[in-house]
Amino acid sequence: MSAERKKQVIDGVRAELSRELEAIERAAKDAWEGATHEENRPEHNKDMRATEASYVAIGQSARAREIAEALARLGALRIVAWSEGAPIDMGALVTLETTDASATRSRVMIVPAGGGIAVGEGAARVRAVTPQAPLGEALMTMSVGDQVTAAGRSYEVIEVE
Repeated sequence: MSAERKKQVIDGVRAELSRELEAIERAAKDAWEGATHEENRPEHNKDMRATEASYVAIGQSARAREIAEALARLGALRIVAWSEGAPIDMGALVTLETTDASATRSRVMIVPAGGGIAVGEGAARVRAVTPQAPLGEALMTMSVGDQVTAAGRSYEVIEVE
């Protein structure tokens, strides 16, 4: 079940990134068209409409490339079963519990890209976390029973799959 759940998380993150990529690509195309449209031709040497539109298009195109690279990294992620006692690493599905009075449980999966995207509903909800994020960085190399602190919150690692 763990491998299936991990695949669902990866597929969900990839689907969200794919939707974002489509929107960014459309916006970049529109911005390029705006930058080259005849209404944006400079009327004098201080007129920067076309230049500003091209800056927007360049930024959106760069974001589209970043998302495409993230999709490729997610596609290359190997889903493996976790050995008991093995440290947390890329691809781990981790159950955490806050160490405060609320003892709230949450699940995260360490992924190479797409951090912050949540997949699933209710108790099945899993948040993608990259090793560069404070929580992801704190979790790397930890094991079941370890305590971690990230972004002002303390957690105990309950389970690693």
